Amino acid sequence: VYEERFGYTEVLNAMGADITLFPNCLGEISCRFKSMNYKHSAVIKGPSQLKAAPIVVPDIRAGLAFVIAALVAEGESVLTGIEHLDRGYERLEEKLRGLGANIQRVETQSQL
Repeated sequence: VYEERFGYTEVLNAMGADITLFPNCLGEISCRFKSMNYKHSAVIKGPSQLKAAPIVVPDIRAGLAFVIAALVAEGESVLTGIEHLDRGYERLEEKLRGLGANIQRVETQSQL
C-alpha cells in the first residue's frame, strides 16, 4: 500500500458507493501502516446501486476497480485512460464479454 492508494474511492463514492477512509488501523491488530499519516483503512457500506459516470483511469489498479464498478452501474459509463489496463490485462474486454459483460472499446478522435 502506498499513499493515496485509495484515491479511486472518491470516484466510486460519486457513483453511489458509501466508502469511508481512515488514517488509523481498523480491527484488533495494528497494521504496519499504523504510524503513517495517510488513509490506509476503509469501511464500505452496502449494497449500493451505482450510477454510470465518465471516468478517467489513473493507474492499473484503480482502472480495474472502475471497470468492475462500471459493469454493475446503472447506465453507460465511459472510461478514458484505458491504456493503463492494456499494460496489465491481456484481452480484458474479450474475457469480460465471455463472462457476459456488455463492454466495448471505442477509438476516440485523438487515438486515430
